Amino acid sequence: MIMFVSGRPTDSETTILFTDDQLYDLADSVCGAMEYKMNVSVETCTEKFRGPVTTTPKRPTILCQTSTKLIFSIEPSKSYQLAALVPDMTEDSNVISDINYLILEPNQEQGVIRTTPKRSYTLWSTELKEGSPGVWQGGARVPDYDESKVPPQKGYTIKHLVPNVNGSRVLAKFTWNTNGECDIWFDVINSCDSIPTKSTKITLKHKGDEPQVDFDNLKVEDNCTVNVTGLYGSTVLQYRTPSCKTDNCEPPEVVPEIPVNIFIEANKETMDTWEVRANWARPHRLPDSYTVTLSTADANRTVVLQGVSVTVNILDIFIQASKETMDTWEVRASWAECTTKRRQTLRRQTEHRQDFTSTGLFADRTLRRQNSSPTGLISDAIYLR
Repeated sequence: MIMFVSGRPTDSETTILFTDDQLYDLADSVCGAMEYKMNVSVETCTEKFRGPVTTTPKRPTILCQTSTKLIFSIEPSKSYQLAALVPDMTEDSNVISDINYLILEPNQEQGVIRTTPKRSYTLWSTELKEGSPGVWQGGARVPDYDESKVPPQKGYTIKHLVPNVNGSRVLAKFTWNTNGECDIWFDVINSCDSIPTKSTKITLKHKGDEPQVDFDNLKVEDNCTVNVTGLYGSTVLQYRTPSCKTDNCEPPEVVPEIPVNIFIEANKETMDTWEVRANWARPHRLPDSYTVTLSTADANRTVVLQGVSVTVNILDIFIQASKETMDTWEVRASWAECTTKRRQTLRRQTEHRQDFTSTGLFADRTLRRQNSSPTGLISDAIYLR
C-alpha cells in the first residue's frame, strides 16, 4: 500500500492549509508510525506522501449520436484525456461489458466513441498524468438512440485541390464541407485503375477544423474515384491524375487492347482458292498496326495493317480439301503494337487461332455449310483470350 497526499493541500483554490515544511514534518511523522503496518520504508513513504497535486478533469458534453457512434465535446487540456462509455448493468448478467473508450490528445476538443444501439451508457472522463492519482468526472447519461432523428443523407461537396507531381508519382489532396457540430468523422476510400484501393478515417479534433485528406504515390494519367462517407451520407468524386510534365517522369505503360468481337468468314473463289475476311471491333486506344496471319497446311500468309483498320481480306488462299479428306486450316488474329510518349514499342503476344476443317467443325462450334464446301461463318462473337 502506498499513500498519496497532495503537496499543497487547500480548502479552496487559493487558501493553503499548511506550508511545505509543515507537510514534510507531517509526512515524516505519519510514515514513521505506519512503517511496519504498510511494510514500506520511511523514505519511500515520505516521497510518495508528498505526491503530485491532483487536478479536476474536464467534464465531457454529449453532442449527438448515431446507431454506432457517440459524438461529444470536452474542454481541452494540456494533458492527454481519457473518455469512457460505461455500460449499465443488465438484469440478466452481473458482468459489465467491455468499456469503449477514446484517448484524446492534448488540446483536443471533440471525439467519437463506438456504441451499441440497444445498450445504456454513462459518459466519463479523466486526465492521464504520469504518477498522478486519477479522478473521474462526468456521469452524464447517454440518451437512448432514436432512429427518427437520423440526419438527412444530403452528401458533401468534395474539392480536388491542385495535386503535387513528383516524377511519376502524384499526391492528391481533397477537402469537403461539414454540416454542423456533430459532423466530425469520415470514412474516405480512394480507388484507381492502376494501384490498390486505399482507405482512411478522418476525425476533426478541434472545432472549426476543415476536413482534408491526402493520398500519395498515385500514378500519373490514371483514372480514380474518391468516396467520402460521413454523418450526412456518401459522395463520390471521379478525377484523373495529371500527365507527365518533367524529364524524370515516366509515363504509364501503354498496354494495347486485345481485339474483341472477331468475325471470320471464308468464301470460295475458284475450285481451289478461297477468300478469307476478318474484322473486329475498334479499340478505345488505336495501335500503330495490326498483324493478321492466315495459316494452312500448305502456306502462311501475313498482312500488316494500319492501326485504324478493323477489317482485312486475304485472297487466293489455296486449299486442297474434299469430302474424303480432313484438311484443317486456320486464321490467326495476331497482335499489333502501340507506342508510348518515349517511343517505346510494346507488343501483345496474344494469338487467337480459329480452325476450319472440311468436316465443317470450327472451335467446337458447328458451322453453316454451303454446297458441301469447307466455308464457315461464325455468327456469334469470338473473344480473344
